[in-house]
Amino acid sequence: MIDPDYLAEVAIGGAVRVRDDDPDANLRWLRTQVRPDEYEALIFVLFAAVPIEVSWSTLTEWTRKVGGPDTIKAVTERRRILNEALAPKVVGVSRSRRSVNKSHPRDSVAS
Repeated sequence: MIDPDYLAEVAIGGAVRVRDDDPDANLRWLRTQVRPDEYEALIFVLFAAVPIEVSWSTLTEWTRKVGGPDTIKAVTERRRILNEALAPKVVGVSRSRRSVNKSHPRDSVAS
């Protein structure tokens, strides 16, 4: 059974990683977190997380203002921009990196 709470944690982890790491590293990470049969469910969790009252341009502004994920300065500035854009919309949510288990939680459950 698909656990939407687990997928939400993966989505949060991915949202942080996409700002900090390169696409290939993110894909490798994603494959350790979610089984292929869960990809569609993860997409719907991500759909639900997008605030529809905020324009796409505002949501992705951090990608245009500062260079790629290769410098600490760029990462810090992108996070600051994103936090400023979303802070009024999201209350009580920590945007710090959250670790998600490297192994899938259901892989350790006995059949």
